[in-house]
Amino acid sequence: MLSAKTFLSLDYGAGTLKLAEFEVTESGGLRLKQFGFRPLGLLGAQDSAREGLLKKAFGEVIAERPVAAKLANVCAPGYQVFNKFIKLPPVDSSKAAQIIQYEAQQNIPFPLNEVVWDYQKVGTAADGAVEILLVAIKSDLVESLFRSTSDSGRNLQVVDVSVAALSNAFRYTYGQSEECAMLLDIGAKTSNVLFFEKGRFFCRSLNIGANAITQEFAAEAKMPFAQAEQFKINEGFVSLGGAYEEPDNPKQAQVSKIARNVLTRLHIQINQTIQFYQKQNAGSAPSKIYLSGGGVTLPYTAEFFTEKFGVQVEYFNPLQNVEIAPEVNLEELQKVGHCMGELVGLALRNLAECPVEMNLVPLRVRESQKLEQKKPFFIASVAALVIGLFALGWYYGNKTVKPTRAELEQIEQKIATLRGPSSQVSAEKEQISKAMTSLNEMSGWVNERFLWFDILNNLHEAMIETEQEVSANLTADMGKEVKAGLWIDQFLPELPDMETGLEDPLSSEGGGASSASLMRASRGRRIDPRMSGRYARLMASAAEVATDDTPANTNEIREIKVICKGVNLKQQRITANDELAFKFEEKIKGMTNLFDPNETSLSAQSEMTNAFANTFSFTVKLKLKTPVKI
Repeated sequence: MLSAKTFLSLDYGAGTLKLAEFEVTESGGLRLKQFGFRPLGLLGAQDSAREGLLKKAFGEVIAERPVAAKLANVCAPGYQVFNKFIKLPPVDSSKAAQIIQYEAQQNIPFPLNEVVWDYQKVGTAADGAVEILLVAIKSDLVESLFRSTSDSGRNLQVVDVSVAALSNAFRYTYGQSEECAMLLDIGAKTSNVLFFEKGRFFCRSLNIGANAITQEFAAEAKMPFAQAEQFKINEGFVSLGGAYEEPDNPKQAQVSKIARNVLTRLHIQINQTIQFYQKQNAGSAPSKIYLSGGGVTLPYTAEFFTEKFGVQVEYFNPLQNVEIAPEVNLEELQKVGHCMGELVGLALRNLAECPVEMNLVPLRVRESQKLEQKKPFFIASVAALVIGLFALGWYYGNKTVKPTRAELEQIEQKIATLRGPSSQVSAEKEQISKAMTSLNEMSGWVNERFLWFDILNNLHEAMIETEQEVSANLTADMGKEVKAGLWIDQFLPELPDMETGLEDPLSSEGGGASSASLMRASRGRRIDPRMSGRYARLMASAAEVATDDTPANTNEIREIKVICKGVNLKQQRITANDELAFKFEEKIKGMTNLFDPNETSLSAQSEMTNAFANTFSFTVKLKLKTPVKI
């Protein structure tokens, strides 16, 4: 929960900028002080033009309706946000973060270092599985939202997502629903379907929005998008179909049929979502539907969905429990009240702890905000330090410096007599330092010869220990003998670009270090008989081709990619494969004499196509503590 006297809610939608200024009332509720909407047109859904459009629209709204609030909460547009519900088996809280991190890597369609992501538990299924809402947005898009807000002198506090803000607004307005209620929010480019039932929450975003009606109408009527949008708003409605008489205006009849066709396609996707919710989440069919967003303003939209679903349909009123300030134009507010769900949801973040709290503000921005908050304390601390140093200097200058100066002169005279012997000692120390440098260099050459063997031998031991421990754990838990199997499928040193004629590090059997790059590690070293046949053959091959004439090379291998395979244990326990991978990662990270634990980790996992596959694979990136010269 954030605290401020007044604050802004900004919904940066694909087609409309929505702004509202709120304050907390004396009784602890919300009061709406001002609001404003500004359409963005077709370019509002194009990332290349959005930032300039948002800044311009924001400036125009502020110029018309001056607001004093400096703190702002922002809602990112739905089409830019990735959201997905995932289920986790019941696990210890200590392991949950690791599993969610892995699930994020598998499900988010971008590298994690290119996105800002967050998650929250939203419920527990009947079988005990934990339901997690995972959301992500690309970092550069969040930076654009931050610039669009901060350039107007506002301080961005929260970057939320539509489904979270709508969920909080719905629960604030209607409380917990025992029967299944569905909120349908139709935006410009996407639509959100949210289910509320017995304290649980589920949502899904659909790629159909109100802009589809305008675009199809503009194409058929051969008019610009902006003109088609204005005609749709002023004259359009949803055709009732059947035997209803068409309007006399042909364009009005045209847009009404297009609206019905688009909503029919949307209805099909909503039906599929309801079936998924019932099957995968053990949910019920909705007994009541609430309509929200700018796409539901066409006349007869509620009648259309009543006809299709056969349940009660009404418009969402997020302002039901919000006090309206006297200066607000109630006539204008009545026209757009059902579109303010995200704005109310954002405002609630300043009022109380919310059921769903996401924040996609980048780490850099959060650290900058914390620094700004601490700046007054820093200034006071520096001022106190300066005053203290001044007082301390005055005291020592008058009380202690003069007597000490005489003693210092005597010491300097003694030091002068010792400078000659000191020079001789320094020369000897320099000789010793050179000898130690040469000794360390020779020791490094010796150790380097055996490094490859140590790496392979330690990986082999880690696999054996992982198999034994996971097998023991599964056997104890399942009440029957379960054997885990783990082996290395590919061993890929990450070679630098070289102009020398070194062999390709990938073997014909799927990848591995070349014998030329391993020969110094093999020469004069016994092959451990416990090692698997593949590693033994690799080391033996390196030993055979090694000769004293092998040319030296100053290039280094710093990273190794190991692609592992294991026996698929998902039929024994759903998390068994993850446990095997994490246990192997844990063993390797413990080998701190060879690998850097901070940069050694799982990088990808599971190439199985189904739960009944014989094997699964995962990749481990090894960061060598000591680079290997090749």
